[in-house]
Amino acid sequence: MDRKHIATDCTLPHAPTQGSIPSRDGTPVGFRCFGSGRAIILLHGGMMTAQNFRELASTLASSFCVYVPDRRGRGASGPYGPAYSVRRDCEDVLALAEHTGAERIFGLSSGAIIALETALLVPPTWRVAAYEPPYSIAGRDNAAWLERFDHEVRAGDLASAFVTVLRGTAGPAWLAFIPRPLLAALFAHALRHDLTRGDPSDVPLKTLIPTMHSDALIVRETTTGIERLRAIQAEVLLMTGSRSPAFLRSGVARLFELIPKAKHVELLGVGHTAADNRGKPALVAEALRQFFE
Repeated sequence: MDRKHIATDCTLPHAPTQGSIPSRDGTPVGFRCFGSGRAIILLHGGMMTAQNFRELASTLASSFCVYVPDRRGRGASGPYGPAYSVRRDCEDVLALAEHTGAERIFGLSSGAIIALETALLVPPTWRVAAYEPPYSIAGRDNAAWLERFDHEVRAGDLASAFVTVLRGTAGPAWLAFIPRPLLAALFAHALRHDLTRGDPSDVPLKTLIPTMHSDALIVRETTTGIERLRAIQAEVLLMTGSRSPAFLRSGVARLFELIPKAKHVELLGVGHTAADNRGKPALVAEALRQFFE
């Protein structure tokens, strides 16, 4: 891969710079950059933007120059564009990698799917870390909630759509004990008052909820032909949390059987969103630092 520009000094760990590059189809890919050193890329999951990896990136910035893009369709990046597929996301990653010289990437959830699909396209010198990619395995449809979700979004009921996503993706266990109407009312209040934002510059959750449609499409698109991941030649770190849903952990176990140079680490006491600012990003950072170095 040609390296037009290799960044070695982004900025101070807690004061990220921001930038944008064009992807293969011309779509702008906005990103935040932390720290200095060897370049790495962090790919957020569904209903997230680069803002969700602020703490993870800041922790890693003492060892690496950390690039955190907004995946297309949200934040500082451009729209999904016509004929959207996971290939577009992979092209965005490759464009950023070419710009920065990065050969190390980490992805969470749907971002982990993008990381592994990108791994099929890169040389074996890369290192790819994937935290619980929700590939649908063994006949399970991990996007079975999509049709109800789309109906609720079209109806303008974002609170109910949010509940559908949380329950459909095996969110926090306490959700099962609260009636759906009450949950929807609680989240409607939170969305009206923007209670989910941690910083004035953050993209509000009500803007991010509809983007889960594309994450579900990624899950559906990559369900068939999972055996193709045997072709990955890069070194891969598959990550799980000990408190994550069983279907995610069993899915990772299947990927561990398929990918030739795969390693697996389970982080104790955390769940699916450990890498998020409100999870245990320092724990994730330590595992990534060991793998990337």
